[in-house]
Amino acid sequence: MKHVLMIMSLMVTVAILGCNMTKESNEANVENVSIFPKGEIIKSNNFTGTVWVQMMGAKDSTLHAGFGNVTFEPWARTNWHSHPGGQLLFITEGKGYYQEKGQPARLLHKGDVVEIPRNVAHL
Repeated sequence: MKHVLMIMSLMVTVAILGCNMTKESNEANVENVSIFPKGEIIKSNNFTGTVWVQMMGAKDSTLHAGFGNVTFEPWARTNWHSHPGGQLLFITEGKGYYQEKGQPARLLHKGDVVEIPRNVAHL
């Protein structure tokens, strides 16, 4: 009888662990799903490597505040460029580097925000 109780107890423990493992796996999968669409591969002299862009937001030209989701394949990057109105970077996944011309590159992680002033050349 002791052996039966011990085996049943062990089976319940394994079942509980299995449920917890499944929950953690599902939670990890949810965390890896981007809230923004990946968009289309862009072919432009402004990028090196494979880059996807999904423009979002209002298409009303009076807003003057377009924004998009840009996804970089590993080792892809931008070329030196600037924006007459400045730029905001919101890092939503992964990690990468940002560099202003004449400054050292800095490592960016998920959750970082970079405010780039008008006409500042950067990568």
